[in-house]
Amino acid sequence: MPPSDFKNADVDGIVEKLTTDEAILLTAGVGFWRTHEVPRLGIPAIKVRTDSETLLIRITDFKNADVDDIIEKLTTDEAILLTAGVGFWHTHEVPRLGIPAIKVCDGPNGIRGNHFFMSTPAKCLPSATALGATWDTELIEEVGLKLLAGEAKLRAAPVILAPTCNIQRNPLGGRAFESFSEDPLLSGMIAAAYVKGVQKGGIGSTIKHFVCNDKENDRMAYDSILSERALREIYLMPFMLAQKYAKPWAFMTAYNRVNGTHASENRHLLQDILRNEWKFDGLIMSDWFGVYSIDLSINAGLDLEMPGTNKWRMLDLMNRSITSRKLTVRTVKERARKVVELAKRVAQEAPEMAEAVKLASEADVVIAVVGLNADWETGGYDRKTLALPGRTDELITKVLAANPKTIVVTQSGSSITLPWADSVPAIVHSWYLGNSTGAAIADVLLGNKNPSGKLSLTFPKRLEDISGHGHFHSENGVGYKHFQHRGIAPQFAFGHGLSYTTFAYSDLQLSTPVVANGDFSLSATVTVTNTGKVAGSEVVQLYVSMPKTSDLTHPELMLRAFHKVKDLASGASQKVTITVDKYAVSYWEDRITRWVIEKGEYGVKVGSSSDSLPLSSTFVVSKGLEWNGL
Repeated sequence: MPPSDFKNADVDGIVEKLTTDEAILLTAGVGFWRTHEVPRLGIPAIKVRTDSETLLIRITDFKNADVDDIIEKLTTDEAILLTAGVGFWHTHEVPRLGIPAIKVCDGPNGIRGNHFFMSTPAKCLPSATALGATWDTELIEEVGLKLLAGEAKLRAAPVILAPTCNIQRNPLGGRAFESFSEDPLLSGMIAAAYVKGVQKGGIGSTIKHFVCNDKENDRMAYDSILSERALREIYLMPFMLAQKYAKPWAFMTAYNRVNGTHASENRHLLQDILRNEWKFDGLIMSDWFGVYSIDLSINAGLDLEMPGTNKWRMLDLMNRSITSRKLTVRTVKERARKVVELAKRVAQEAPEMAEAVKLASEADVVIAVVGLNADWETGGYDRKTLALPGRTDELITKVLAANPKTIVVTQSGSSITLPWADSVPAIVHSWYLGNSTGAAIADVLLGNKNPSGKLSLTFPKRLEDISGHGHFHSENGVGYKHFQHRGIAPQFAFGHGLSYTTFAYSDLQLSTPVVANGDFSLSATVTVTNTGKVAGSEVVQLYVSMPKTSDLTHPELMLRAFHKVKDLASGASQKVTITVDKYAVSYWEDRITRWVIEKGEYGVKVGSSSDSLPLSSTFVVSKGLEWNGL
């Protein structure tokens, strides 16, 4: 049962029927993103992960938001939600006010994506110690701009959790390789260059771990006890230099204590130094599971608790702290403001679209490669839209305006909407082709290979045109059968596919149908002629319509046979014979639980796709047939 069917559920009745084991399961999640379901009682799973597709669309619409007005309109509960994450990689969204979720992503030497292990492959940069050893701030800035920022955008992650700016205090440190240097100046200047490059690319940088997080043993409890002079001259210095010269969009607090107080609760660090002295106006977030209190961290200045599974900043606990005067609504809204400000900041116009348009205007021909990948199509959750991610359609439209000679190569495993399709001279849909994707696309674009694929599914013009995702009860079928039944014109029909040549169909002939010995046979013969200038392959498609006198309703046309004509030379013709079997003219009859072939007149159409069938004929079955099994 989907969640939408659960709105009228009798909660008391359901809870009464829960077994102990079922109740236990409901108190814990499944993986990172879902609650348990109890199919026996119709209890659906709840997905808490915000998908990147919706994320990008909403973020880009938020760039002109009035933050003051939004904060004023926030309810207390909405403000509380904004101060804690959702799952491991996202902030909360507030759809009522248009506030989008923000996706963050590790990390210092490459953009890992949503997974700790088995993540989508990404560029693996040298370790921070190796970057520090370059002593080359210009190079590091280039790394941030050209490698990290670009890949973060591919992951739809407008904020990355990097760089690590701690001091290499002792070479035994387990994560010492993540920091740049043992020297504060070198650390700070390399970090500033890193941040500057990333943020020049329109991606926010989260500098970490603030501060004195220089060893791994007992890292959530150890206490870095040191003088103010040592704190400022050694451990704060890299962060100070990064703030002075690069101004990171976010700071991440450390796990440890500093002079007796956890960094996430340390008002001296977060307010006195970071906010007041250094004039930092960005977001302060915790390290993952690095929050140890409710009111202490909020009052100290920690804006965001991460991840969302840490459970300190829950609505009931936070509201209780407000009621008991340990927190004020004003303070909570101040923390929420920083999350909203970051959401607006990452929504600002990125320079890449203008750059792409400029390059397109200067090019002879443009090849735009767009589409989906495992971030959008994967197990565990469904897509919410058929649209290409974010502002892809806008990008293509602007590039087309700059250079009409634009070829669009699309990649997806299923249908996508292409609102610009009628304006572009050529579209190559590449699906997911595996190891030789690039070579295969190049061969087609350069004319080394003549494409001959046909769409195995319908590409609709809009999401609203497809059949209901949760609706299975339809004898009129799915895909092209649904479109024909509803009279909806698709963007590209089932079976459609062009090549560098053209084909003509002629001389359709049908044999006399034979029903005998529990079987049915019919042959259809058609002539296919290559009318173009190059050799090519064509798929002959045969569709059948059931008798109008049938007791039941049927799809208007059903694919019942096909044959691929391969490498037909220019000007050549080939006679193709297709055999039609009993499955082509039968249907399942529920009332007698058998397959049935009815007597009557059947229609046949032949052509190159479900909406291009130039040849037609009919045949009559004079004797019916029923059977079970194969």
